[in-house]
Amino acid sequence: MQMTDSEIIRNYNQAKDKKLQVGILADLNCCSKDKIEQILGIAKKPQEKSDNIMDMLFAKLDAIDCQIKDLEEEYRKVGIAIEVLGKMET
Repeated sequence: MQMTDSEIIRNYNQAKDKKLQVGILADLNCCSKDKIEQILGIAKKPQEKSDNIMDMLFAKLDAIDCQIKDLEEEYRKVGIAIEVLGKMET
């Protein structure tokens, strides 16, 4: 989490579109919408469990996507280092 619970609650209360803000807060804090709703005290009812699972799966995909971007950047930097070292040897 990047924001404290009180910051999340204050930000949510100030938002015009509360439903949209839950998703925004989840993205900003790299967590699921369920976690934000839990902090806000507006957790979904049990019959909406399949929606919660989908949200969790999409959150996981988002996290994996961030990891892939970091690894691609690292891969690019290593490739540049190899290229520079190769030029130095010749």
